[in-house]
Amino acid sequence: MNRLLSQSTEKTFLAIGLSICLSGSVAPNAIATGPVGKAGGGAAAAPAGGRGAVVGTTGGIVTSKGVVDAIVLKETSTFVGPVEMTVSDGGIKFAMSKMGLVWMTYPPKWDGYAYNPESKSYLIRPHSEWKKKLFNLPSGKKSLEDGPKFTVKDTGKKETIEGYVCRKEALISGPSKKRKPGEPTKSYCAGNIWVADDFPAPKEVGELMSNFVKVEVKKGIVLKAEMLKPGSFTEYKPVFETLKITRKKVPASVFDPPKNFKLVTSELQLMMGDADSDAPGMGGMSTGGSIDTDALLKKLK
Repeated sequence: MNRLLSQSTEKTFLAIGLSICLSGSVAPNAIATGPVGKAGGGAAAAPAGGRGAVVGTTGGIVTSKGVVDAIVLKETSTFVGPVEMTVSDGGIKFAMSKMGLVWMTYPPKWDGYAYNPESKSYLIRPHSEWKKKLFNLPSGKKSLEDGPKFTVKDTGKKETIEGYVCRKEALISGPSKKRKPGEPTKSYCAGNIWVADDFPAPKEVGELMSNFVKVEVKKGIVLKAEMLKPGSFTEYKPVFETLKITRKKVPASVFDPPKNFKLVTSELQLMMGDADSDAPGMGGMSTGGSIDTDALLKKLK
């Protein structure tokens, strides 16, 4: 990492958290997927085939019946608020109430479908895209993808979170190019993550969480994370926590994609409820064809 965990890093973690709901989540086992309709082609709905299949291009949904076994994780992030993730054999639903967005995805392709209920719009991101770059937001300043990067060091310590034994790993950062007062001259611990190795989820969950915390987690999923407080190199604060994990039966229709949503082609269109990529729908946030990232983040807070 070449920057301090300061106010700018808090902004980055807001963006990273937002990128989760804008770039794909994961689920175990089987559903055939494939978008129906074309960009700007009216009210198409998301996956074709399997649960919640689209009927034609009208957005009609074949509603799933019955109940399915699921794991529900209630989590919270300092920067994006409450998060609820529901995982079943037929799909995953990832909801962020503060952002007003819902992500759903289905095997075997693992493409991500983001929905904005307020604007009744949705966005598709192929698995090959979101696993490399979570949030595609053009900016006249810095890319939101330019977040902190760390190497991981096992601390040898463990903690049980909601029944899952987690290993504690330190996030090691190098000093910034432009050092600030108090910053160590050598590599230091910028934060910690707690990883559950035996969580019953596919490897794609690990890919998602690796992008979320900007470290490579080859096995398991992150259930808790803490980072240095802004301006401090000795005190940490929680940035992501898992509050509750329950196994329960949920209606199969929970994973059905909503109907009569319009397909858009970018995260900005999805967030702003605008099917056009030009500035008029952006609330004056665009200057010379580029988007002011700071203004967008301020709008999201």
